[in-house]
Amino acid sequence: MNREATNGFDKTPRPETLHIGGNPGFDFDDWCRPVWDDTNWIDSFFVWRRIDDPERYFRSDFGRIVPNASEFVFRDAVAQGISAQDFAKIVVTVAHFVERAASGYPATYQEPGPSDCFYPDARKEFRPVPLGEIFAVLGTNAGEDAYSPLLRGTLCVSPPVVLEGGHVLRKTDDGQYVLPVSDFQAHSRFLVLALSFLTEVGVLHIDVRSYNENDTAYELDDKIPYDQRVHGVAALIYRYDPDTEHTYCFRPQSGFQHVAWRALVHTVRFLADSLNFSVLSSPGLTSPEAAISIERSFDYVKYNYWCPVVQRSPNVLPWH
Repeated sequence: MNREATNGFDKTPRPETLHIGGNPGFDFDDWCRPVWDDTNWIDSFFVWRRIDDPERYFRSDFGRIVPNASEFVFRDAVAQGISAQDFAKIVVTVAHFVERAASGYPATYQEPGPSDCFYPDARKEFRPVPLGEIFAVLGTNAGEDAYSPLLRGTLCVSPPVVLEGGHVLRKTDDGQYVLPVSDFQAHSRFLVLALSFLTEVGVLHIDVRSYNENDTAYELDDKIPYDQRVHGVAALIYRYDPDTEHTYCFRPQSGFQHVAWRALVHTVRFLADSLNFSVLSSPGLTSPEAAISIERSFDYVKYNYWCPVVQRSPNVLPWH
C-alpha cells in the first residue's frame, strides 16, 4: 500500500470493535471502597465463590473444577521432592486430622446421629484448629527450634515429655486436649501447601485468630474478609512472618463435612493417578466408604494417629 496516499495510515477496513462490559450495575465505589454489612460481607468460601448450592458443588462441580485448580500445588509438591501420590496422602491426612481435632479428638469413629441419618451433612459445631496443632502432630520438623513459631496455639505438657525424633508432647492452648502422636508426618512446607489447597477448593473453612499481649489467649478476628484469609494461607507457601499477632485456624465445612470429604478423596485419588508418571505404582488411597469401615474398629487413644484413607503396609499395623 502507498503510505503517502494514505498519509501514513492503513485504511484497510476493520471489524467493529467488541466491548464486553458484563453487569451494567457494577459499582466501582463499592468495589474500591466497600462498606461491609450483613448482605455483602464475605465470611465463607461459598459467599466468596458465589456458590448458591454447596451440596451440588461438592457432588458434581468439585470433581470437574478441582483438577485444574490443583495442578499448581501438585506440581509444586513434586518440584520440592515428593511424588504426586505422597502429596495426595498428605492432603487427605490433613483434612481428616482437622476433622478429628475440630470434633474434640474422639477416641473412636462416631456413628451419625438421628439428624445425620435424615440429612447426612447435618450442621455440627466444630472448634477451630490452629495451624500449630496440625504442625505439632503432623510436622516432621516440629522439633526444630527454627520452626517453633509455627507451634503457636499449642502448649507444652508439664512436666515435658520428649517423643521420638525430639518432638515434645503438646496440648491445646486451653489445656483441654493432649495432642495425639502420629505415625504419619510430613514437612511443614507440604502441610502448608495442603492447607492452602484445601481452603482454596472449600473443603476446609478458615478463620483468623488474634492473640492478646500474653500470647496465649486468642479470639476470632471476624473483620478479615474470607478471600484475604485464603490468600494469606497461600502466602505462607513462600514466606512465614513469625512476628504476626495472628494465626490461621481450620475446621470442616459445617453442614457439608461428609459430602466434602467424599468429594475430596475421590478427586485426589484421580489426581494422584493421573499425575503419576509410572502406571505401575499405586496411589495408596482407599475409598471413603472403605475408610469408614476401617475406622469403626480403630481406637485413637490406644494407637497412634493414622488417616484411614491412606493404605498401611501389613507390617505397619494396628489397622484391623
